[in-house]
Amino acid sequence: MARRLRNSIVAVAILLFLILGGYFFLQQNGWVWDPTNWKMVKTGGIYLSFVPHGAQILVDGTPYADTTSFLSSGILIQRLPPKPYAITLKKPGFYPWEKTVAVTPGKVAAAHDIFLWPKNPPTQIVGAGIKDFWITREGLVLEDAHGQLRLGNQLLRGTTVELSSSDSGGLITRQNTSRFFIDLQNPETATNLDSLFTSLLGQIYPSARDTKIDRIFFHPFSHQKLLITTKTALYNTDLKKIDMERVAVFPEGTILSISSSDGSALTPTGDLLVFNLILKTFSSSTLSSVPSSTTKISTSPNGIYLLLETKESGFFVYDRNTEKMTRVTDAPVAAYTVSPEGKRLAMLTEDKKLTLYYLAEYEGNRLVPKETRESVSFPFLFSSTSRILWLPHQDAALLLNSNSAIGLDMDFRSPLNTQILYKNTSKNDFTDTLLLLKENGELLSIDLEG
Repeated sequence: MARRLRNSIVAVAILLFLILGGYFFLQQNGWVWDPTNWKMVKTGGIYLSFVPHGAQILVDGTPYADTTSFLSSGILIQRLPPKPYAITLKKPGFYPWEKTVAVTPGKVAAAHDIFLWPKNPPTQIVGAGIKDFWITREGLVLEDAHGQLRLGNQLLRGTTVELSSSDSGGLITRQNTSRFFIDLQNPETATNLDSLFTSLLGQIYPSARDTKIDRIFFHPFSHQKLLITTKTALYNTDLKKIDMERVAVFPEGTILSISSSDGSALTPTGDLLVFNLILKTFSSSTLSSVPSSTTKISTSPNGIYLLLETKESGFFVYDRNTEKMTRVTDAPVAAYTVSPEGKRLAMLTEDKKLTLYYLAEYEGNRLVPKETRESVSFPFLFSSTSRILWLPHQDAALLLNSNSAIGLDMDFRSPLNTQILYKNTSKNDFTDTLLLLKENGELLSIDLEG
């Protein structure tokens, strides 16, 4: 009897050892017991990367330590049974970030480049008594309370700014009917563009019939050059050499766009003319099913996609590689922007929706197929003057209206994190810092990452 008992105890011990050993072995290889479904399941994980560091991390209410550092910008939370998890990031002085992230067996779900919007970021007063401002490569151009344009202490010729860019060291101003080019590295002098253009055109292209300036673009490679159009031609104008070259001729009614390397012109008959500003080459093709009510075209930063705005037919994308035209939304678009990597198009439509359209297959937080559309209701006010500006290196953007600045979460998994950062402003813009012009004329510079 004692021997039989001993044998039974040994057998039970061996059985428990095999069961527990097998369980621990499976657990070490990512398997756990799921009491809900009464079976072993393969676990997964969640990878989070965010700024600023030092946030409290909650996964379904369970806290996890923030192990991010200078050398490691993210945190991997492992051995999570497969299911949706409510993720929360909290940090004093910042708005919380929330997202539902689904974990699948044997895989790591991700939320990259999360940006926590600050509640009270470092702020500097740039000026007072300001009526307007413009960002240039050489600094801020301000319109003071007397209606004078200034770069620092230097008065500039003109009463209003017609064209400026944060990438350009030049500025186009207007005074009455005359336009002036100002080299902001030498802002004491101004060139009358209307007089110069008429003079050069008469000397170099005396047979040109259309001599009135229609539009002006900054040249993408030199602030000493301008791309000037009439109704029927585009001219590369060198303000340093006082010279001109005709780049393209097109029928009246043609719509133009200038990108970082080339120009695109869409004619009324649907011909797409593309002129490379580097190689000085020219190509043409005929687009099928061009919307008749097209009012504006622009080019994605990588030059692959042509974006077409219409009055009545919605918004279209033309892929120059596949020669395919796609209607991405039926509603008129108030504001849009292409993401820094060139694969996502964000749009605010007049039916109060924020839409993300994937121009190409995107492998960021998750794999999203090309031509996927994701839309969420967007209750905030916006207008045709609204702009969306993607933050560099972050999966976040700013919606700048004339009277408010709103922080947008560009990861469209639920819930969407949006924050009204500032209200009661008269103008907003962003480069390295957020610039806000208050209704009392005070201009503020706000460091969102400070």
